[in-house]
Amino acid sequence: MLINVAQMIVGPIGSVKDLDVDVELAVDEAVRPATIKGSLSLMRTDGGILVQGILAAVIGCTCVRCLTIFDYGFELEIEEEYVPVREASARTGRIVLEAEGLLIDSQNLLDLEPALREYAVLNAPLKPLCKPTCAGLCIQCGADLNRARCMCSPPPNGSSKDNQDQSSFVVARGQTA
Repeated sequence: MLINVAQMIVGPIGSVKDLDVDVELAVDEAVRPATIKGSLSLMRTDGGILVQGILAAVIGCTCVRCLTIFDYGFELEIEEEYVPVREASARTGRIVLEAEGLLIDSQNLLDLEPALREYAVLNAPLKPLCKPTCAGLCIQCGADLNRARCMCSPPPNGSSKDNQDQSSFVVARGQTA
C-alpha cells in the first residue's frame, strides 16, 4: 500500500492527512489473507511522517485442537514514524537502503504494507482456538468432538480423563500418569 507523501514532506510541521485503509495482506501462518480496515492519521513531524491509528483486522486461522478454519478478529494500534531516505542517510552518515526500515523512498512514497503485515503477525494468536471450550479431536479415531460424540470405546484403564492423560504424546515419551 503505497502512499505519495510528497506534499506532506514539503508542508509545515504538524500538518495532518487522514487515510482510509481497506487492504488484504498475505500473512505467513494464515489460512487466508488478513483483512485490515480502518483509518490512519499521517502527521508531518520534524523528521518525517508519523502514522497513527487503530485498525480492525481479521485473519483466517486453523484451530490447534480441532483443525477447523475460522476467522479471528483483533485490533491493531499503529504508531510508526517514517523518515525520508535522504534524511536518514544524513543522520547516520552512510547511505541507507530503502529496505532497512520505515523509510519514505526517493520518489516520496511511503509503503504501509510491511508495517501492517508485522502488526498483524505480532497480534495473531500463537495457538488459535475456534472457541475457548473447543473439545478437539478424538485421539483414537480423529472425530471432531465439537460436532458429535465419537463411538470409540473408552480405553481399558478408565475414563475419558484418563484418556486425556494417556495421550499418544505422553506414551511416546515413556511417561505415564
